[in-house]
Amino acid sequence: MITKTIILGLWLISLLKNTLFHTYLWQLKEYRFDRLTPHLKLKTSRRMFFSPLFLIKWLLLIVFFIMPIELRNWFPFLVALIFLIEALDFLRRILIRQIVRPQFTLRTIEIVSSSLFLISLAIWLFVSQLNLWTFAFCLLLFERLMPIAILFQVFLTKLPVSLAQKRKVKIAKEKLEQLPNLKIVGVTGSYGKTSTKDFIAQILAKKYKVAKTEGTNNTKIGISQNIIEKINQDIEIFVVEMGAYKKGEITDLCQLVQPQIAVITGINEQHLALFGSLKNLIEAKYEIIGNLPKDGIAILNGNNRYCLEMAKKASKSFKTILYKRGKPRKLPGFTNVIWLDSISEKQEGTAFKINSDGKYLSLKTSLKGESNFDNFLGAIAVAKELGLTDIQIKEAVSQLQSNDRAMKSIQGIKKMTLIDDTFSSNPNGFLAAIKILEKVESQTKVVITPGIIELGSASPRIHQEIGQALRGKVDLVILTNDNFLDDFQKGMGRGKTRLIVENNPKKIKEILAKESPKITVLLEGRLPVNLIQALKQ
Repeated sequence: MITKTIILGLWLISLLKNTLFHTYLWQLKEYRFDRLTPHLKLKTSRRMFFSPLFLIKWLLLIVFFIMPIELRNWFPFLVALIFLIEALDFLRRILIRQIVRPQFTLRTIEIVSSSLFLISLAIWLFVSQLNLWTFAFCLLLFERLMPIAILFQVFLTKLPVSLAQKRKVKIAKEKLEQLPNLKIVGVTGSYGKTSTKDFIAQILAKKYKVAKTEGTNNTKIGISQNIIEKINQDIEIFVVEMGAYKKGEITDLCQLVQPQIAVITGINEQHLALFGSLKNLIEAKYEIIGNLPKDGIAILNGNNRYCLEMAKKASKSFKTILYKRGKPRKLPGFTNVIWLDSISEKQEGTAFKINSDGKYLSLKTSLKGESNFDNFLGAIAVAKELGLTDIQIKEAVSQLQSNDRAMKSIQGIKKMTLIDDTFSSNPNGFLAAIKILEKVESQTKVVITPGIIELGSASPRIHQEIGQALRGKVDLVILTNDNFLDDFQKGMGRGKTRLIVENNPKKIKEILAKESPKITVLLEGRLPVNLIQALKQ
């Protein structure tokens, strides 16, 4: 016998599952519509929101109005069955630790608890006294309306969050105003920001007392928090990573920290979907140079064609420095070029020479990889401008350490080697990772990736280019979704490299177990945590 209590209990579990998921989605996209919209356009998102269960729920709501009275006694059973399926799935995910939920902060706790409270209150006030089938209908309807309740709470929490953030920014700005001698280095770009920022801070620490923004705290509130916690009278240089998703956001950051040195690490189509066009993206990144003081210094990656275009513009108003790999060809108008030469990679690290002002400096580092060269070249350019000696630079470079989020090689299950590049992914980074994998001595080479999101109109071309780069270089590519399957197939063609779609960790482990004993797996992009853990165990 189906009772209101049974339906209500199952409904509450289903409601909790959906509330946690939608709150997670909002938090993942930083409570921004402009970031949420591209995500909802993905095949996996459309499939999730139009799953059989999703459609059945809406169909039941419609059928309720046309169902003959004598058949309505079956309606509560159907609703209870749907909620039971979701409740069992939720409990299963809890047991295997695959529950999708947000990181619990004051804001997410408020959103989840308030949304559940409002819906439950509405049920208690208006629905509890109704007959069983109408009660079941209302529970199903309110469950379908939960995303609207969460949206309401997102907007409701925006005001207090905004007021708290403004206060924090004000405190940070006032603190910087009290330190007029503090040198500030701003770092932005589509890729390499965090590593370049970390290398700059490590090298400058040989001469100065340095503070930096931690991790990827590159938003206004994240930077402000770092200023409040880290900056004091003893700090001589503050290295700031600056991120943006639309024009005007870097200008906003510059008004807060006012950098005297601006570093642009490179431009590609990363987050193109948010900027709307490559022109907007380039203009947004250039804001860090446009906001320099008259005696400011612009330092840009000379290997990136968009940076070269920016440098031409910047050189008309500011001292402009380029850094690049390989001897530069003719660069009219640029006398300040630091370039990398004589690279020799060995097991223990990399030896190389840099040329600055016509003078060579031999350096060694334990770091490897083409992308690292760009990052520490930019850091060396900053160090030279701030007066570090060759001896200080040489010693600092030999001691450079990559951050915890940088690509690293670790031991996986069954002695397989994992190249973990899962912190984030962008076109340049993905291609650089493929080159690293290509150099590895291994019987079988595998790439596991979800692809790259937020590339906008450039997504088909970029994924086809990645497919071309993978063709013949690896044995197997495993896509964890089919969002970009067609583009990978076009790029890879009909070569020997196999391509499959699979997101179940257990099945992926079975697939890899069938490969040769000596296997190297590149984990590229934001893969599910449970998959990464399954391969590491």
